[in-house]
Amino acid sequence: MCIRDSNMFAQSINFGGGLGLATVVTDATTNVQATTLTANGTISDLGPGNFPEVDQVGFYIGTSSNYANNTRHVVNNGQGLGAFSYNATGLTGSTTYYITAFAVGNGGESRGITIAEGTGTASLSIYSAGDQSGWTFSVCNCGSANGYGSLGATSMELYAPWWGGTTATTTTAIDLTSYSYVEVDYSYAGQSYSTFGISTGSTWAALMYWYTATNPSGSQITINESSPAAVSLSLGNANQNRAYVTRIEAFP
Repeated sequence: MCIRDSNMFAQSINFGGGLGLATVVTDATTNVQATTLTANGTISDLGPGNFPEVDQVGFYIGTSSNYANNTRHVVNNGQGLGAFSYNATGLTGSTTYYITAFAVGNGGESRGITIAEGTGTASLSIYSAGDQSGWTFSVCNCGSANGYGSLGATSMELYAPWWGGTTATTTTAIDLTSYSYVEVDYSYAGQSYSTFGISTGSTWAALMYWYTATNPSGSQITINESSPAAVSLSLGNANQNRAYVTRIEAFP
């Protein structure tokens, strides 16, 4: 009479692994910026079998909710139990990305759930050197001297004569409600009896005031806007002064 040991039979089937999948978890992303994020995952179980192992771990990352359409990033090989991460770069701001952790073990590839993560707001270019549209100019013509403004090949120029003034204004309202500061790159020539400033709607800040660079070129100028508004530069109360602007950019 032959008696079969069911426990031994089960062990012989699982010997060497290859029948089960590792358990992988897609954890919450961290360090989310406009163009980067850190994807995180965890191997919580290597899978059944006498010799379970995970040969490869990584993430599918992309803009499709279907993981198979996204880019597969291998983090490392030979991962054991525990956490792993991947720093994704070159992303697009204000965009939803889908992240799926995966692990390849004896039984093949297993995947965690897919999570969605929106990248941060990217910086916004309001003016760049060489722009030839998007601005209008108004001038105060005082006496025989006339002010002017122009969009040149290398800069935006504002000129104001004696006690005159020139203002440059965007032709459309700019939505800066998600931005916290602006930067203006500029140079200044002429006498200093003048005020040169920027307005983003409800916020106004002096760049130059008389002899003082209140906000030197490239400074971070704090803004707090609740609705879209035109952005403007003004050069006033001047004595034949010129301002040359090469960049206006907003940052979250």
